[in-house]
Amino acid sequence: MKKITVIAILLLLAICLFSCGHSHIDEDKDGVCDECGKTYETPAKDIALIKKGKAAFQIVYQNGLDSKCMSRINKIKTSLNNMGIDVEYVADDADNVKECEILIGDITTRGKKYEYDKYSLGEKGYVFKIVDSKIIINAGSLNALADAIDEFSSSILGLGGDKISSSVMKLSDQKEVVQSDYAVTSISVNGVDMRGYTIAVDTDNIYHYGTATDIQNALYETVGYWMNIVDIDSAGKSIVIKGVSKDAVPGGFRISANDKNQLVIECGYDGMMRKAVGEFIDEKIVSENGSLNFSGCVYEDDISVLYYEDFGAVGDGVTDDFEAIRKTHEVANISGQPVKATDGKTYRIVYIPSSAIIKTNVDWGDAKFIIDDTIISPFKNKDQASMNVFSVQPDSEAVKIYSDDVLSSVLSAGLGQGTEKIDLGLGRAAMIVPYNASHKVYRRRGYSGFAGGSMHEVIVIDENGNVDTDTPIMFDYTDLSYITVYSLDDEPITIEGGIFTTLASN
Repeated sequence: MKKITVIAILLLLAICLFSCGHSHIDEDKDGVCDECGKTYETPAKDIALIKKGKAAFQIVYQNGLDSKCMSRINKIKTSLNNMGIDVEYVADDADNVKECEILIGDITTRGKKYEYDKYSLGEKGYVFKIVDSKIIINAGSLNALADAIDEFSSSILGLGGDKISSSVMKLSDQKEVVQSDYAVTSISVNGVDMRGYTIAVDTDNIYHYGTATDIQNALYETVGYWMNIVDIDSAGKSIVIKGVSKDAVPGGFRISANDKNQLVIECGYDGMMRKAVGEFIDEKIVSENGSLNFSGCVYEDDISVLYYEDFGAVGDGVTDDFEAIRKTHEVANISGQPVKATDGKTYRIVYIPSSAIIKTNVDWGDAKFIIDDTIISPFKNKDQASMNVFSVQPDSEAVKIYSDDVLSSVLSAGLGQGTEKIDLGLGRAAMIVPYNASHKVYRRRGYSGFAGGSMHEVIVIDENGNVDTDTPIMFDYTDLSYITVYSLDDEPITIEGGIFTTLASN
């Protein structure tokens, strides 16, 4: 008897050393005992949700849920209200907390033990789980969450049928569905599985960060791996996204596995990074089956020159290709890439919401361009009628000189035919355009007459103000409103080729 008593006392002491007893203290409601520091969970039990025609719960939904999920939540409230059952629903950050709650989505204000790693479920997975007196409903994607809410409301709450007076979620109703129907079952680098990898990137670079989110979503959808995005300085077991010089890798784009078991993406053209990575994902991941192992040089692509077809142009002479043309030049301007049209193609341009800005070399070759103005009316489509198809612009912004002192000095020295020097004190080569608003030129009489534009012309000067002999001054200026200055320090832009036809307005 004494021996049994001693053993009992020793067991009691041992329990005291490793636990603070059956009654945990958790004043901040984070699911961690304030005294012993352990995460605890009250034994799960069935939860009565509706008792005698009254709701015993409130719905708590994740901030920022999409309209599809919110419409499902609203449907629950409306259906119960129509039965005379009032139920409250609040956002995650609302102050009112109730004992019994249905937590929908990523709820972070009720304590750690009520949070759930939705990415462990996969894009199609979802979970119903009882924790204490709360019910967790979460899913691996918003589409799956909307479906899960529908299933919960019909199979557990009992909505959709006759009026209900009681509803209970039983332990047997708990469910965890994990997606497993992936065509790609695993991805490795040098034989090391990439589950748990991060994506290391310069988070301040919008093109690199956008690429990281594309990879994050694509891998989660394709193989079920969710990779957190971290700053490139924190690269460990990671997919590393790096910007490099244009000539650092063949064609400007390469993906390779290094001896640190990292998958390294190198791109010399920021504007093309997302597109190049997207093509890699389509060709080397989405279209594959089974397990993938990347080693050595995985993928290379020549993205040094852009073609209109890269952004959806057809070139059949029928399709309106302008948006593809505009987008091509937009990306080329970001990365400093030349643009080429495909020989033999005919690009039709119909609707021009804004000009295609050109800041890089362009070779249109023998491609044809049809500018179709047949449906444009200067009365109904005034903005469209005056829109430039292409606008060639320098990298640096133009500067307008309005200073009376500078303009008076130029006029005093003489600005007209035969003037060989214009001293603006720039100290650099420039293209200047003087404007005299008090003298109108290019007038036209008759139907749709034109009242004329301010007298102006293009003049090129060197760093000392000497006028280039190829741009002699044509007008004599007695007054100046302002002078626009374009820097010539930028690399010159060459535009060549192309056969253009305009179809006049009907």
